[in-house]
Amino acid sequence: MKTIGNVEELLNAKEGESYQFKEAKKRFDFGEAAKCCCALANCGGGSLVFGITDKRPRKVVGSEAFKQPERTRNWVFLTLNGLILDKRMLLLIRKIGDERLESFTTDDFLVINALFHGNKLSAQLLSHTKRLIDMGIVEHSGRGKYVLARGIYGAVGKSGVYTRNTGLDKNTNKELVLKHIRDNGKNGTPLSEVQQVLPNYSRYQIQALLRELRGENKVFLSGKTNGAKWYIT
Repeated sequence: MKTIGNVEELLNAKEGESYQFKEAKKRFDFGEAAKCCCALANCGGGSLVFGITDKRPRKVVGSEAFKQPERTRNWVFLTLNGLILDKRMLLLIRKIGDERLESFTTDDFLVINALFHGNKLSAQLLSHTKRLIDMGIVEHSGRGKYVLARGIYGAVGKSGVYTRNTGLDKNTNKELVLKHIRDNGKNGTPLSEVQQVLPNYSRYQIQALLRELRGENKVFLSGKTNGAKWYIT
């Protein structure tokens, strides 16, 4: 956090190679922020300062452009490093984060970027997959295999890539679940048993798979809450 002394120094600082001042009272474009940071980086580094007028005499006007600084730093980082270039995907991921009141770390975005481009996840990035799975952004599609969720690919018009990446494993898992539900017959199958059949799947993934099977008119759900069970149609 800037001290009063530092702010006074900024007000008198020369704008150029080391500082860029932007009033940005209400909003400021992420892409423009990235360009400013890129220019500063090319000149050996510096600071992009919001909430101070760029014309002399400078004044502190405050800024509400970026209410979540950590998220802003992540977006700029992504832009500067050429990660996840599709704006539609970024908007969807940001919407999911807003709905869950959660922010994303740089490593979260590196996981998403790696999976989108079909790259193998490092041990460090693998440690971030569980939270992304719980958020419905990443799916565990097999032993040591992860893919982006259907909705993420759909946002950029690449649903076919999701089908290609998950097709065989997913169809196999569907058949396993159907067999288990069929074998249980009139006793029905609670969600907890389906989780036993697919231990590598998160609760969210299993619910999505069951909804797909119901949409295909292969199973139906009877009962509510903890007493709900699945049956073969």
